[in-house]
Amino acid sequence: FAVVRDHFVLLRAIAAAHGGTVVKTIGDAVMAAFYDAPSAVKAGFAMQGSFATWAPTLGLDHPPSLKVGVHTGAALAVHTDQSGLDYFGGTVNLAARAQGAAEAGEVVCTAAVHDLPEVRRWIEAEGIVFLPMDRALKGLGSVRLWRASAAPRASAE
Repeated sequence: FAVVRDHFVLLRAIAAAHGGTVVKTIGDAVMAAFYDAPSAVKAGFAMQGSFATWAPTLGLDHPPSLKVGVHTGAALAVHTDQSGLDYFGGTVNLAARAQGAAEAGEVVCTAAVHDLPEVRRWIEAEGIVFLPMDRALKGLGSVRLWRASAAPRASAE
C-alpha cells in the first residue's frame, strides 16, 4: 500500500506542476486532466523521469513501472457529491487505450497530440523520437499511435 500511496503522491505533484490535476485513481493507475495537450505530454515525460529515479530506490525485486497515454479532445465532465469531478466519453476512452498500448517506461500519444505544432516543437527541442505504431483498439478499430521511450538520453560528451 505504501508504494501505491507514494506513487500517487509523486504523480499528483507532477501533474500539478504542469497545470494538471489527478481526476481519479483506478487501481494503481491515475487519470489526469490538463489545460492543454503540450502540458500533458511534458507531464508524462516528467512522470516517467521521476518514476525511473524513484522506483529503484524501493529495494523491490520487481519495482513498479509506469505507462503513460495522452490524448486530447472534448470530454463530458460530471460532478457528483460521492465522486467529485469525473470525465467520460470517447476522448477519455482513447486516452486509456493509448495508455494500454504503452510499454513500461513509454509515453504513447495519439496523432491528435503528436501532430500539434507546439508538441512537435517541444519534442524536437528535447531530442525525443516518437515512432509510429498502428494498433487495433477495443471499440475503435485501427488507430495510429506514437510511442517514445522516456529513458534518459545519453550525454554528448
